[in-house]
Amino acid sequence: MIPLDTAEKWIANYQAFMSSLYKQDNSGAMVPLTESEILNGFTYRTEDILSVLGIQRNKLPNNVPHIRGYIGMTSTSPVTYKLLLLAAVNASLDPKTGVTSAGIDAYFKAMQNNRLKLNDENDGFVLDLNYPCPTLCPDPGNGKKP
Repeated sequence: MIPLDTAEKWIANYQAFMSSLYKQDNSGAMVPLTESEILNGFTYRTEDILSVLGIQRNKLPNNVPHIRGYIGMTSTSPVTYKLLLLAAVNASLDPKTGVTSAGIDAYFKAMQNNRLKLNDENDGFVLDLNYPCPTLCPDPGNGKKP
């Protein structure tokens, strides 16, 4: 877990990097990405995440049906990309159209009884339990390690 203010800095770093990128428009001119073209985050169904882990959803409580993921980036060299995870309360997803309601981000407070507890306030911690793997992950599409 990392403090919310650290997560916000990493997300801002990534957003600033993305806003410095350009694309080619229809006339061939290079133009900056628009705000709507810059990725803000992902909303996942908790059921999908648990399925990846081989856990049957019906065996767990249904208190967090959605998870939000934001991309962050450290400012130190070498730059490290981060996937920051937290609960998304009152979000809703439609399988055909995507997110129909973003809901609100819910931050975590310290562990209680060996479980993460959601914080009722606009402060707390964000999960950073991931490591980028440019040299360890398989090539996209072939499922094999390099």
